[in-house]
Amino acid sequence: MAIRRISRTALPCGVAVVLAGATALPAMAQSRGAVSAEADDLVEIIVTARKRSEDILEIPVSVSALSGEDIEQRGLVSIADIARNSPGVNFTNNSSGRADRSNAQIIVRGFTPSVVQNSAASIFIDGVPVASATAVENVNDPARVEIIKGPQSAIFGRSTFSGAVNIVTKDPLDTFGGAVSLSAGNRDHFDGQASFSGPIFGEKLSFRATVRKFEKGGSWKNHAQPGQMLGDQSTRNATFALMSKPTENLTIKAFGMITKAEDGPSAQGFLSAYELRDRDGNVVVPNRSNCTFNGLTGGSFADEPRRLNPSICGTIPDLIAPYSPAQNTTYSAQLQAFRDNPAGALVDPRDRPDGFGLRSMYNHGHLAVNYDFGDSGFRFSSLTGFNNEVYSTLVDVDNYDGSNVPNTPQAGADDFFSFPFIVERKNHDMSQELRLSYDGKGRLRATGGVSYLDARTQSLNGGGNLVRVSGGTVLPAVFQGGFATNETRGVFASVSYDVTDALTIDVEGRYQSDTLRAYAPNSATGGVTIRSDVFGPEAGFYAYNDRLLETKFKNFTPRVIASYDFRPGLMAYLSYSKGVNPAFFNTSFLTQPADRQAALVAQGFRVQTDPEKVVNYEIGVKGSFFGSRLRLASAVYFADWTDQINTVGTLVLNANGTTSLVTASVNSGETEMRGIEVEGSWAATDRLTFNFAAAVNDSETQTYRFPLVSQLTGILDFEGKQLPFTSRSSATLGAQYDGSLPSFDDADWYLRADVAYKSGTYTNVANVAKTPTLTRVNLRAGIVRGSLGLDVFVLNALNSDSYLTALDNNLLNSTFAFSGAYSAIVVGLPDLRTYGAKVTWRF
Repeated sequence: MAIRRISRTALPCGVAVVLAGATALPAMAQSRGAVSAEADDLVEIIVTARKRSEDILEIPVSVSALSGEDIEQRGLVSIADIARNSPGVNFTNNSSGRADRSNAQIIVRGFTPSVVQNSAASIFIDGVPVASATAVENVNDPARVEIIKGPQSAIFGRSTFSGAVNIVTKDPLDTFGGAVSLSAGNRDHFDGQASFSGPIFGEKLSFRATVRKFEKGGSWKNHAQPGQMLGDQSTRNATFALMSKPTENLTIKAFGMITKAEDGPSAQGFLSAYELRDRDGNVVVPNRSNCTFNGLTGGSFADEPRRLNPSICGTIPDLIAPYSPAQNTTYSAQLQAFRDNPAGALVDPRDRPDGFGLRSMYNHGHLAVNYDFGDSGFRFSSLTGFNNEVYSTLVDVDNYDGSNVPNTPQAGADDFFSFPFIVERKNHDMSQELRLSYDGKGRLRATGGVSYLDARTQSLNGGGNLVRVSGGTVLPAVFQGGFATNETRGVFASVSYDVTDALTIDVEGRYQSDTLRAYAPNSATGGVTIRSDVFGPEAGFYAYNDRLLETKFKNFTPRVIASYDFRPGLMAYLSYSKGVNPAFFNTSFLTQPADRQAALVAQGFRVQTDPEKVVNYEIGVKGSFFGSRLRLASAVYFADWTDQINTVGTLVLNANGTTSLVTASVNSGETEMRGIEVEGSWAATDRLTFNFAAAVNDSETQTYRFPLVSQLTGILDFEGKQLPFTSRSSATLGAQYDGSLPSFDDADWYLRADVAYKSGTYTNVANVAKTPTLTRVNLRAGIVRGSLGLDVFVLNALNSDSYLTALDNNLLNSTFAFSGAYSAIVVGLPDLRTYGAKVTWRF
């Protein structure tokens, strides 16, 4: 983390030897071998949340920062870990019967999108956008991770509706140095890391290289497969950076990263509102229902026929062994043939996982160029980046032991029921930003520039009850979806002016155009047939990856901030900002019969949605107190989320006089968001330090529609409900005590404890079922003597088994009798208590 030391005499009310909010304290870092500030020095934390270097206590934006040392000390391995240990932030990987690393969604301030593909927060690496939320599992040994809250569209652009996560990498050093660490523990925990940095041609060219291998065994027994654990993960990561300074004014940094992941079956559990027995009458899935709803058969209209739906209400109960977790991961001949079948494959079958689990590869690269025009205050910056991600995952989406559950008799099928499902994605994006900034060290600062992003994604989903047919083919067949692309161009500018020595006004804005394109998917016929031209494309046959649709949206996203310095080290700010979230297509309309498409048009349905919009108002206070021993940052916000994309259903009259229910995504929702956030740190003594943070993030739906939830509950009006998958309250508390051993060559030691709390999250917008409160305690102790360090740790010390995530799902069997409405819940399971030791050598 960038740290600037200022003497106490130069700034009497400056910053103490503690960091704001979630940021590590230098005293804590000292025991890790870092150089701590002297007791009489003050420390500023420099962040780049507005793409320029600013003190975290002086930037008029709500931002938390975790240094690389914080991440290491708190036992955080992944972006998911960081999110789950940050108040006001939730992470969910639960989707469509799976809770693995093939799905990821970061939820900031409770902004949960109603459709998975419309993430409201994005990840950046050194300011370079990463279009896929699943791509960045971790970045080895970062300088810091910044979590910027509130709409960031004016600065970061696309898909930063509720915030942004910016991973800042370390610069290469102009002196040789590095570190090697090995960590081992129970549950097959292993973490080996190495980094090396130094000059190549003096100060003109330097490099930094890192490698990492992380492995962990699963914490949960698979009761359907004796001897197998659920939750095995393996990640290999390597980075390489070059820093060149050809002249005093020119700096060039190139950074590259490659990550490979191989996982076993994911750690997830299953609770059903219905009972299921095997062919011998034994219970395979117990009935966990505790309530019954008078649901709707279609979920769209109050006059629909109703049906009684057993369900699970209140706090979701614990799993019952041996019923769950249980996944039928037996690799039958049919499954092997399904996995090896190249027909319709998106990923080469040889690159698919060997069995149930996930295999992925991610590559990232960027080039940053900065040129200072002498002492004029002008700087030109260029930032070029790309990302490539490919993954394939095979999951048992029925989530129970069906090895003795009878299957529908059919030639070539297994005699037991199983529902293996494969999900594959290819994501690619490239971006370019050009920026000219001015800071003459006077009252005026300004930035202007242009940006470009070209992103494309392609998917494959398929599976089910497998049947071998003649010729070795396995049904059901899977086919690639068509490409979906977005091309985004932006022009942005910001002006910051010190009206007085205390009052500063910032005006920022971005004009952005989004061009969306959709392409024809693959099929048994090699494409798709469009039966009517009422939604745009001409009727006819479109071959695989022929362009179907194209549309463009233009938006302006401003932000205005007024900040006031009451004294050095104490400021307040007031901000107004607007954000937009990308639109997408209802491509399923295009294959409907012509009469049905005409009826949809008559009812006002469109083939594309509009972008979602939010207007955010925020007041914040930041400062240091009590002789700079206490640092605080707080914010209160209110946001109005309009044009929210919801899923709705409508009945259309067919040509033969019957009716059909058609669902679509439309801009029909509105939700009011409000909250308060507080974070800080306190140096209680010269040896004892605390860091703390807390947030209350409340959401209240004004209008909201979700037919699948209405089918279950019979509720059509969700006004006043809280959005799902997000904690209303969350908090963290960390304490560290440092000491020294003069008799042992002046070795340093430390003891540290961290507690993270998150309230339960609802599984749907009806607020029917929610996860238990999640409290996680991590403990760590260490000693450093010269260049050697030894740490011992206990992660999840209280062995909490509270669910990480929960999502409505269905109980599947061969007749699909329980699929008329949500009939089950899939829960994501945590890593249980893990302990071990770590040895580090720094040179």
